[in-house]
Amino acid sequence: MEIKKGGEEMKKNISILLIVACILVISTLILFAEEIKYDFRKTNWGMSKEQVKATENKKADYEDNFQLSYDEVTISGKSGKDFPCNYYFSADKLYSSAYGLGGRHTNNNLYIDDYEELREILTKEYGKPKTDKVIWKRDVFKDDKSYWGTAVVGGDLSCSAQWETPTTEINLKLFGEDWRIILIVSYESKELTEWARENNEKIYAEIKKSEGEEEKDTKQEGLEEKKSITLFGFGQEASDKFVLEKGLVRFNFVYKGQHNFSVWLLDNNGKKVELLVNTIGDFNGSKAIGIDKTGIYLLDISANDYWLVIIDRD
Repeated sequence: MEIKKGGEEMKKNISILLIVACILVISTLILFAEEIKYDFRKTNWGMSKEQVKATENKKADYEDNFQLSYDEVTISGKSGKDFPCNYYFSADKLYSSAYGLGGRHTNNNLYIDDYEELREILTKEYGKPKTDKVIWKRDVFKDDKSYWGTAVVGGDLSCSAQWETPTTEINLKLFGEDWRIILIVSYESKELTEWARENNEKIYAEIKKSEGEEEKDTKQEGLEEKKSITLFGFGQEASDKFVLEKGLVRFNFVYKGQHNFSVWLLDNNGKKVELLVNTIGDFNGSKAIGIDKTGIYLLDISANDYWLVIIDRD
């Protein structure tokens, strides 16, 4: 009887151990699932724009077919709500996102603090960086950290770190461009980013082709040619060439993004004539300049998002 009782007791203990083990396994799986549940904030790649909007607790400050922008969101671990955030789409599928933190401080050394804090936050979340670089072009200020912000502005110092998950590439970058500091945390889908860029280029080419056909039809119908020139595109590129006559010309800009946006007017030989705009983040403004002589010109545009330039001639 005692042997039988002991066997039953052992079976009972084994059953309890199995139940406990199952609970532990399930708990671990739940925690792991929570950890990898999202690709960026509370979103996953491929989500529609409406699905992404539902994850934020406020209305987007800007949106179009390709982008959602929020002027202020919270980054885990950072205080305050003053960090711009962009979501990028192609064919209504989320493929890339970014925080753009430039243009926030009057003391440039504070960007160094931001970079180091963000690097720590990302390391805690994703582990040791795949790459971790601090590059000095000139080491004039290398031994005095109080001047590192100045070194970044002047292009002498840049920092970058990269992390990877099974679905995402994360890049943290701090650098100077046109005497401005740019601090960006970008997230890109490994599966969708290249497809999205190719798809957006096709869309842009179709728009440009359609615009060219409309302009051709207008000329064929003998209608008066517009006095304005419209240029638009995506990212960094040199614009089509155009003719400007001597006199006053106004350049009107629309840029929706959180990265650097700068535009130089060049002559036909590629020589810089005038810096028309140099800013970070959304921009909607204009600049009038005097053209000294009639000739062929073009624009050298530095951007990471969609831009529009309308040139008005008197």
